[in-house]
Parts: sequence; structure tokens; C-alpha cells
Amino acid sequence: MGIFFLSSFGLSLTLWAAPGAVTTEALRRALIRGVYAVLFILVGSLVGDAFWAIATFFGAAFLVQHTVARLILGAVESFILLSLAWQTLKDVWGKNAPSTSDRFHHSDFVSGALLSFASPFTVTFWLAVNATTGSAVRSAMQGISMFFFFVSFLLAAILWGLLLSVLVTFGHRFTRPIIFRWLNLGSSLALTYFGLSLLNSTLHLIQSSGLVG
Repeated sequence: MGIFFLSSFGLSLTLWAAPGAVTTEALRRALIRGVYAVLFILVGSLVGDAFWAIATFFGAAFLVQHTVARLILGAVESFILLSLAWQTLKDVWGKNAPSTSDRFHHSDFVSGALLSFASPFTVTFWLAVNATTGSAVRSAMQGISMFFFFVSFLLAAILWGLLLSVLVTFGHRFTRPIIFRWLNLGSSLALTYFGLSLLNSTLHLIQSSGLVG
């Protein structure tokens, strides 16, 4: 079980460190409002992960494997990403450096949760985890192995959050008003890319599924 835990921790840390919408949005908001934005984004994301971890474990895998369910998740996630991209782009022409009090921190939590909850990748990931833990360990121990995996996933998120916080702490002192504009522009382009890529995948799924003529 120790080897399983360490391998799970390494996999989880790799997944958290991979460039994606959550990391992009966490860095942008943290450089604008401070390191607490990283905390709220990651906690929100963990809520979404916890939901799908539990749902897939108790049998929701059958539902989410249906084409219509995947299409809905893809469409919702694309809308969230493109909405965030638009909001970020508007900030380019807004104030140069919003202060901590400009927005409530609960918006960071909600954004993190929505990005994770509506992400087809999150669903696929936890389906794969359940399949792996179910095949690697006897079925009677599947719940225990799933618990250990989620603990390792949580610890990896904490470590990644600390690393981002250190990066933000040292990087924040070098930021200037003009940098915030470029930061918002870069984040907007990245979120647009993620959103359009997911939308493209969803459209391909519609075509391949034969739902449209």
C-alpha cells in the first residue's frame, strides 16, 4: 500500500502541475489579489474532484459514459472557460491592478469548483482511477485504495498550492500595472484556447455519435 500511495502521489502531483485552466486561473488571480486566491481556487477544484470521485465510485460511471452526458459536460465546461476568458479580457481594458477588495474570495472558490465539476477530463480521470484501483486491489479493498488515492491527491494539491504561493510571493514584487494587463491578456488567450479545444472535441463527439445528420 505504501508503494501504491507514493505512486498515486507522484501521479497526482504531475496532474496538478500540468498546464491547464485551473492553474492558469489560479496564477492570474493570485498575482492580482494575493496568495489566498490560490487557496480558494484549489479548494473549489477539490470539491469538484471529490464529487466525481464519490460519484464514480458509487456507480455514476454508467451515466457519465453515455454520449449525451459527455456532450452536456463538454458544452458546460466550454461555456465556463469562454466566459472566464471574456471576463479576463474585459479586465485588460479595466483597472490595471485590482486590489484584494475588488472581488469577494468566494468567486475564486466557485470558479475552481465549476472548472472541476463540469470538466469531462475530471470525470474521465476518476473513472480511470476507479478502474485502476478496482483491478489492482481486491474488490473488498477497493474503497480503501480509493481513500488512499484521494488522500495522496489532496496532499499533492496542498504541495502544488504551496509551490504556486511561493511563486506568487516572489513574483508579485516584480509586477507593475502594465504587467497586469499582459497577464490578463495571456490568461484570456489561454482560457480561450482551452475552451475552444474542448468545444471542438465536443463537436467531433456530436458528429461521430450520429446525433446530427
